[in-house]
Amino acid sequence: WPAHPQLAARLHCDRLTMAALAAALMSADASVLALSGPLSPATAGKGADAQVDLTPMPYSPPKLSFSNPYKAYAGGNIPGWEYGGETSLNNDYIMLTTATSNKLGWIWTTEPIEIDDWEVQLEFHIGGDPRQSTGGGMAVWFTEQQGRAGAMYGQSDDFRGVGILFDSYGGGESGERVEPFVVAVLNDGTSIDEGAHEQAVEHQVGICYAAYRNLKNIVRARIAWTNGQLRVWLDLTSSNHFQPCIETVNLRELAKQDKRYDLPRVGHFGVTAMTGAHADTHVVYSLAVANLTGAARDGADPLAPTPISDQVPDDVRVHAGGEDAAHPERPAVATDPTVLEAHLPGEQNLQADQAAHATAVPPTTSEDEYLSRFAHELLGVEASMWEVHAQCNASRATLADVRTDVLALVAHRTAVDQRLQTLQEAVERRGGGGDGLVAPGAPGAPAAPGAPAAPTNEVTAAELSANTEQLKSELRDAAQKTQAALRAEVAPVRTLQSGLEGRLKAVEASVAELSRGLGEARREGQEVRNAVNTLLERSAAQGSGSLGLVGMGVCAQLLVVAAFLYYKASNNKRHLL
Repeated sequence: WPAHPQLAARLHCDRLTMAALAAALMSADASVLALSGPLSPATAGKGADAQVDLTPMPYSPPKLSFSNPYKAYAGGNIPGWEYGGETSLNNDYIMLTTATSNKLGWIWTTEPIEIDDWEVQLEFHIGGDPRQSTGGGMAVWFTEQQGRAGAMYGQSDDFRGVGILFDSYGGGESGERVEPFVVAVLNDGTSIDEGAHEQAVEHQVGICYAAYRNLKNIVRARIAWTNGQLRVWLDLTSSNHFQPCIETVNLRELAKQDKRYDLPRVGHFGVTAMTGAHADTHVVYSLAVANLTGAARDGADPLAPTPISDQVPDDVRVHAGGEDAAHPERPAVATDPTVLEAHLPGEQNLQADQAAHATAVPPTTSEDEYLSRFAHELLGVEASMWEVHAQCNASRATLADVRTDVLALVAHRTAVDQRLQTLQEAVERRGGGGDGLVAPGAPGAPAAPGAPAAPTNEVTAAELSANTEQLKSELRDAAQKTQAALRAEVAPVRTLQSGLEGRLKAVEASVAELSRGLGEARREGQEVRNAVNTLLERSAAQGSGSLGLVGMGVCAQLLVVAAFLYYKASNNKRHLL
């Protein structure tokens, strides 16, 4: 841009134009709300069956993400997260519930996070006996308080925040079978009476239907809260092409009329699951949370959905709620007592357990997928390092501007001090300073006897002293205000610089650790090569009769080296992240 000022100016103008247009649209939206009354949020979000490409998710810090292989977490402890209920760790995934009746599992962040705009990316699998509908489901949460066990997909129903509910119950309002659906629910901390269906659906802000149950591949969901709008996309084919699921209006505008839609700025992220009489297996492969607060500034869209022309197969097409009779706009969720059976007695319970044991094993992650994810994470780290570098440069430029302002203030104050000194000397001379003799005809000399008084515009010493004191007071006030303003501007810059230096040191330490690990691996490889050469020389000296045994020994050594290098690569990946 510095080399192309005309392009920079044009882009800046375009950005201002888009910002003005966005502001006008938001104003028109607010006017419509004022004229027509509250907009029903449950009908605000409509899904679509077109596919889009989304911008890759920004880097997510370790305490806001987790991913397989889970054997890399020492003692099963995931930093920044805690889990409980029926939740268990396998190498490939976290199993929130098995396909067993009336089970509950959860995983939540241990510490709250302050965040305005965010994105969650979830990889999961839900599956069970295909011959029957199921009870319960899974949910992704951002709530003011860490989750408490309850009947709403494993969470208490008096939460304050938002939940994205993956309901695979398969029962509509009149008991007919419906497709699994995704519904977004907001609440302000009041208890949601799921028994009163009309009250329950008032908390829904969007819904879509998707056949994500019993898929042979991993399902991906991306959930974004930006500029007061909640959006959800689904990838049902593991192709990294997403179908829109939920897109709401500006909920911050609705929150001015109804506090239920006021999302907290500080809260916990979590995933919960619950089973009913019939049960599904609920599995999470990875979850990552990204802070989009800076990227979503001025109305920008950090995900930038781009439509693509690829056709969506009918069996994995996402449908909007209410688009036809098969996809009702207000289905009953699994926690509604009118459709959820609490338990099955006797022989029925035995049949449910047998069906649970017959449930297919969730799909696993292949080596190619592991390598692809590791490469993507490395690209994210590289992008974050460039971002830190850019922020450091911006901080240096800000500090240089502050230093220039301080120097200008010091120079101005020096000039003011000199002027005050001059005024003080003049006051002292008029007040009788020096020898008290004034030359005749000089300014301030007494008139000759009998001579008429000459008109004068000179001010008295008292007036001059008063003006001087007033000027001193004004200059002191101005200097104090300027210093306070400078301190207010410098403090956040210093804080940002300290944080950036900390991040740089952490990245440098991770890179140094990776370099040391690679160095150790190279030295081990060289030692193995030397040992192999020695064995070959000995075999040549002993004759061809022992070549078969030596060959087997060489193969065994190479297998040990390969296992060692894979182990070191896994450890280095963990240290780097």
